[in-house]
Formats: sequence, structure tokens, C-alpha cells
Amino acid sequence: MNSSNNLKSGQKALSMQVLILAVVIVIIACIGLFIQKSSTSAIFNKGFKNYQRSTELLKDINSVTANIYKVKNMVAAGQDSQEIKKVSDQQIQPGHGCGIPECIKRKNGGNHPAFNTAA
Repeated sequence: MNSSNNLKSGQKALSMQVLILAVVIVIIACIGLFIQKSSTSAIFNKGFKNYQRSTELLKDINSVTANIYKVKNMVAAGQDSQEIKKVSDQQIQPGHGCGIPECIKRKNGGNHPAFNTAA
């Protein structure tokens, strides 16, 4: 019970052309989806990494700013100078948070996540 037995040759040719056109459209659609998937991956892998670096840098800047205001308020409140010195020294020591000299050192060394452009 083949349905193409009842068709004329012109109709058979037209149906083959329509079938070929449908196959071509499906192939083009699949290629487009693969291209879109690779573009989305690139956006996620590169763009999101840059967002993470920006967020880390912003967090570090906020930490430095908070510590500076902490020292400023300690001075304004007249607290013990040894405590003030201790807090301010912690801010500029490498390994504590992300103090300004440490950021500069890491930027020059290239191992700080916010300045690492290799990714």
C-alpha cells in the first residue's frame, strides 16, 4: 500500500523536492543550534569568569575601604595607639585580606584572580 503509486510523475518529483527541502532546513537548523551552543559556552566561560574577577576585586576594594574607615574611627575615638597600629599594619601586610600593597604585588606578579588575564 504505497501511497506514491497513485501519484503522477510530476507530483512525485514535487514531493521529492519538498522532502529534500525539509531535510536541508533540518540540517541548517541543527548547524545553527550547534553554533548557538558554542557561542553560549564562550559567553559563559569568558564573560562569567570576567564577572567573577570583577566581583572578587570589588570585594577586595570594599574590604580595604572598611578597614581604612575602621582605623579612622579608632583614631577619632581615641583608642590605644597600639591597637590602631596593629589594625593598620594588618591592612598592609601581605597575606591579610587584600591590602593595597598586596594587590599591587599580586598585580605585578599576575597571580591575583582579579588581574589574571590568562583565563
